[in-house]
Amino acid sequence: MKKQDAYNLAQRLVDVTISIYDLYIELTNSYNDKELYKKNLENLKLAFDIENDLYQEIGYDLLISEKFNDCLNIVFANINLEEGILNDIKYRIDNYISSLYFKYPFKEDRYQTSKNLEINTSVIERNIIFDIDLLAYANLLNYIKNNKVKALKPYLYGAKNFLLFQCKYYDHLLFQDKVEAKPTARERLLAFKHDPDLVNEKFKETIFTSLATHIYNALKYENTPKKSEEASNLAINLIQIKTFLSLTSKEEAFDILNIYYKGERDTLKGNIINEKIKELVKNNFLEKAKIYKKENLATNS
Repeated sequence: MKKQDAYNLAQRLVDVTISIYDLYIELTNSYNDKELYKKNLENLKLAFDIENDLYQEIGYDLLISEKFNDCLNIVFANINLEEGILNDIKYRIDNYISSLYFKYPFKEDRYQTSKNLEINTSVIERNIIFDIDLLAYANLLNYIKNNKVKALKPYLYGAKNFLLFQCKYYDHLLFQDKVEAKPTARERLLAFKHDPDLVNEKFKETIFTSLATHIYNALKYENTPKKSEEASNLAINLIQIKTFLSLTSKEEAFDILNIYYKGERDTLKGNIINEKIKELVKNNFLEKAKIYKKENLATNS
């Protein structure tokens, strides 16, 4: 394919992605108007169909090529968009292309050891991301349904729609009222014979780093904030703490329980947010211990 043809496809893809971004904004703004919300959903469904057809037209081989990546970079360099929005557009496209390349949990073992390690690590990381995105969305959706504070609604709907915009591979979830999710990546990766030590290392690295960030962000509020935007940010950080805790093995859950309770500072005692986090950490460990016990009973019976 000629470079100009590849560039034209890249331009069309970026244009469609920008349109989808705008439609997600409209969807968020119409959260409290049922008829308009429904119309915006229909518009997004049509936009997804156009986007999917375009990805099919581009084709997998071109999509993952350096040539197409160069074309995308040229398009991005010539777009007059606010930097934050431009980064969001880039992320949706890059995230989707990466998801296609590292989607399947197969272990690469035919070539050089160093190359194998790089590819297998990327596959492990991508499958962990699939779990995180799905669990975070399901937890957020459930929280929105149970939330009674109207002032939080626009912020929560905004967070939900922004998460889905980032994750094209979960476009279909936008049209579901209820989403059930549970962690499956670790089991899936081990079933495809990935190195258990490497799998557990990447899980632990992801979980512990992310928990530290979200716990820090949640504790910044000290106690329940009064402003709606701050309250929604707190809620989202607590949801993410729950999400990353759910990825833990029994051993990791125990380590977090031990670290968090032993490392609790006197200054945090009586802090409402800290108590909520402690409850999440404790309940996660109890749940993982229960699952471990059931599995052992099933194995030994």
